[in-house]
Amino acid sequence: PAARPLGIVTEHDVVRALAEDLGASPVSVVMTRDPVALPAHALAYEAALAMAENRIRHVLVTEEGRLATVQEYATDGVTSRAMHYNANGQVMARGKYVGQEKDSTWNYFDQAGTAQSIERYKQGKLDGERVVYYDNGQIAELTTFKLGVQHGPWKQFFMNGTPKAKAE
Repeated sequence: PAARPLGIVTEHDVVRALAEDLGASPVSVVMTRDPVALPAHALAYEAALAMAENRIRHVLVTEEGRLATVQEYATDGVTSRAMHYNANGQVMARGKYVGQEKDSTWNYFDQAGTAQSIERYKQGKLDGERVVYYDNGQIAELTTFKLGVQHGPWKQFFMNGTPKAKAE
């Protein structure tokens, strides 16, 4: 397994570095060392508690010693932004949670970092357009959802972008 993350560079670290005229320094000089990290199986309230106890807004999530997720909570303590990582370190997904449910736009990527899909959520359910991509970036499928149920047109496309199938 990969080594535990060495540190994290937060907005606070950057502001401090600039105030101390360290803007040209390597991130290893300005980062917060040994950031708070929790295992992937930890509960959301444990993350909230760790943030409150340490007066921080970011918690790293690790799995078998490697970075799995970086989650930043808003000041309301309910809303958070998350980035989930593949085992190779590439971003796998990024989006927003409200409570513990997906909300707003989520982007998904393959192990090479190529966009695979974009989905919109409301209260943890697909809500809005879902776009699935081929590896070449062309749209493979368009589907519309309303609170988790397919609603409206569905379209599939060949890799060259020409229509393949559709349903109304």
